[in-house]
Amino acid sequence: MPSNMKLSKNIGITLFRHIGTTGILLLYSILLARSMGKADYGTFTIVILFPQLLAKLSNLGFGSALVYFLARNEISFKKAQKIVFELWIILGVSGLLIGFAIFMIWGESLFPNIPRFLLQYSLATFPLLLIQELLPYLLLGINDLKRFNLAFISLPIINLVVVGLFFFLLDVDPLIAIIAFSVGHSFSILINIGLIHYAPIPKEYEAWEVGVGWKQILAYAWKIHLSNIVGFLNYRVDMFIVNFLASPAAAGMYFVAVQIGEKLWMLSHAVNTAVFPHLIGSYKKSSTQNNTTVMIGSITFTLTAIASLILAFIAPYLIAALFGLEYREAAKALILLLPGIVASSVGRVLSNDFAARGKPEINFYVGILTVGINISANWVWIPIYGIGGAALATSLSYCIGVTIKLFVIERYSGIKFYKYLFPDYRVFNLIGKIFRDLRAH
Repeated sequence: MPSNMKLSKNIGITLFRHIGTTGILLLYSILLARSMGKADYGTFTIVILFPQLLAKLSNLGFGSALVYFLARNEISFKKAQKIVFELWIILGVSGLLIGFAIFMIWGESLFPNIPRFLLQYSLATFPLLLIQELLPYLLLGINDLKRFNLAFISLPIINLVVVGLFFFLLDVDPLIAIIAFSVGHSFSILINIGLIHYAPIPKEYEAWEVGVGWKQILAYAWKIHLSNIVGFLNYRVDMFIVNFLASPAAAGMYFVAVQIGEKLWMLSHAVNTAVFPHLIGSYKKSSTQNNTTVMIGSITFTLTAIASLILAFIAPYLIAALFGLEYREAAKALILLLPGIVASSVGRVLSNDFAARGKPEINFYVGILTVGINISANWVWIPIYGIGGAALATSLSYCIGVTIKLFVIERYSGIKFYKYLFPDYRVFNLIGKIFRDLRAH
């Protein structure tokens, strides 16, 4: 199968998974928001962010590091599995202790208006979130996109089914939602383990004990980890500040806007997932410019921009129809989020390229700057403009971060920065060739 055709097929499969996952997650959010009301829904979203942030802080970037070394054929699949489960035990225990300490010392100040017992229950979900962070990357490392996508789509499907059952059997409140969240993750993890166990392993990944060790893995992982932390903070810090400066109800309103807006990232998520192993292999052979990033970046930016314009016009009607009239104020925040979402769609593609080059620290340096801008702007604008100020601050930080990355990638590749934003005739010719290859096969 021609490489372009194989790559486009992987992107198509992954994009289809993202579309399905997006629809399921949207139904999940609508069910919770409508059944609990904006105050309880805001409380639940803030409480769940606590273990999610802890999982991001605790995974140390090992998932992406294992993909990197598996794709370069520098570690065996058997050894990678062993590392994942050893990490889960060590990091799981350490993370629980750290999370409990944070909760006991700073719980009331960090989470005002949030009942303490909900934070205790949410902390129990941390080990589930941690192993869920690590397992699917084993499949991505051996480029098994079919099972990798199955591993990811199983979680929202199970969560929706479980919440639906709880919705019909019980009165859904934040505690019941946390329990349903835990049950869904538990079943999804079992499915992940089964997919990994029965995955056919290509010969280049079969059991052998030579290759990179902990030192090399850690040297790459910590760079990925730092960039992941600042990326997650930039992605979710506004939620914490809205809750702190406003109320859980305002946080719930803002989260509705974020939930809808982030669906525009489907394409960038899909191409990054499918292309990452491909880029790693390409840069192992040659560190010179790679036109794959130019093609994918420009297409992603253009299509996301078009979709955002459509969403801006229908946002008030869409939110009212899906979530109810009590969430209609979220439309303003959603519209203000759109410029940042469009900018970050190509920013994610560029971040993927830096990581594949073995330079993930670039994402960290840019991320530190953008998080600082995001926090500062949120702190100033939320008291003045409410959730609209949070959206504006997030868009500003995303746009500044992408601008910096564009000039950095130009230096590495020698390709003008604007080519990563706007496709030229060669990109359209390549797309046409890919479609002709797919139709021929």
